Amino acid sequence: MVLGFSSCKKENYLNSGGKLVFSADTLAFDTVFTAQGTATRSIKIYNPQSQPVKIDRINMRKGDASFFRINVNGVSGSSVSNNIELAANDSMYVFMTAKIDPTNANNPFVIDEVLDVVMNSTTFSLPVQAYGQNAIYITDSILPTQTWTRDKPIVVIHSALVDEGATLTIDPGARVYMHADSWLYVNGTLSVNASKSDSVIFQGDRIDRSYFDYLDLPGEWQGIRFLRNSVNSNLNYVIVKNAAIGVQVDSLSNNGNPKLSMKNSVVKNCSQFGVLSVTGDVYLENSLVHTCGINLSTILGGKLKAQQCTFVTYGYEYMVHAESNDNIVMFLQNYLKVTETQYRVADLSAAFANCIFYGPLDNEVGFGQVNGSNMAITFDNCLLKRTDALPVYVTNNSAVMNQDPLFVDKDKFDFHIKPESPAKDKGKNLNINTDLDGKPRDSTPDIGCYEAQ
Repeated sequence: MVLGFSSCKKENYLNSGGKLVFSADTLAFDTVFTAQGTATRSIKIYNPQSQPVKIDRINMRKGDASFFRINVNGVSGSSVSNNIELAANDSMYVFMTAKIDPTNANNPFVIDEVLDVVMNSTTFSLPVQAYGQNAIYITDSILPTQTWTRDKPIVVIHSALVDEGATLTIDPGARVYMHADSWLYVNGTLSVNASKSDSVIFQGDRIDRSYFDYLDLPGEWQGIRFLRNSVNSNLNYVIVKNAAIGVQVDSLSNNGNPKLSMKNSVVKNCSQFGVLSVTGDVYLENSLVHTCGINLSTILGGKLKAQQCTFVTYGYEYMVHAESNDNIVMFLQNYLKVTETQYRVADLSAAFANCIFYGPLDNEVGFGQVNGSNMAITFDNCLLKRTDALPVYVTNNSAVMNQDPLFVDKDKFDFHIKPESPAKDKGKNLNINTDLDGKPRDSTPDIGCYEAQ
């Protein structure tokens, strides 16, 4: 009888007074694009009493007109009212999302709301805040000749293709955000002529960085790919970050000019390749490519020229850097493996001057050749990390071999070189008169994209 009585005993709920405590004083969302849902944020509600309580209602103060929706114990909406039980000295989660309607504003704007929690006729309130940003959406589109301006962010969803014969011009300061599955394909011309103070940034579209624990993660979107019929594209003062393949160039040029000329630019934190050329025709100048699966690679030959560039990877938690995985700074090959015994091959011509290729591995520069095509590779006044002998088809002119370039702070991805660097004053005069920072170079320039600090 005693056991039966105990099992039927009712909970002694606190039915007057008491308090509830939130795990933060404000629930804040990072900037979100209008018309797109955000990542889910959460807040904890604590019951500090030694008795269980019943919560009468949890709701957004603006009700159905609110931009926010909550989810409590699997029940979602602008309000949840079902006498929610919360045990003594226990806590519960409230999950929240935001979806913000467009306005006519070009600049970010603030959305303020309040989460109300009612218990025993007392309301406990939590401020909620999100920043909204209107954007221009490009969804699964073939683009004729046009210009993207800096007025509003450009968001590309399910990829976009610059049509053959068309030119996409992107103004200085424009912001381009790419959805997770998206490429920017170029079958015409991509023209970006920005500046150091007004660069153009390509990145993933999750600007609510709390979704990624405020980290830049590799592989957030696909990349920029220059297709077979693309011609005369130029990227000047561009930043490409967090892609799978930052920049990929397919096929040789048919007019004597590089298919892609990239100057004064940064490609970083790409999961597979920073710059990939597949029988491509690429010119790189005064640029930094760092912290990628492979920073620079050729497949199936092509033409490649780089001057005053720095290619470097040390790896970190989200970027494997290991010679056993072929994840080295640069790998050049003249073939494409078709089957276990069959290869496609093509001639490869590559010339590097005043460039740094460095990382922690013994061999950060690798080569692959299949007979049946020519490979001609030249390093002029470069700094290389490679302990193995260079192949016979590689010409080495005045290279600095296997010496630490003495970066300012590799752990913070600061790849300026120190005044005592072995790269200082070891370059040849290429008439590239300023470095990536806009700092003047003298007649005996330093190797890499930066002059020594």
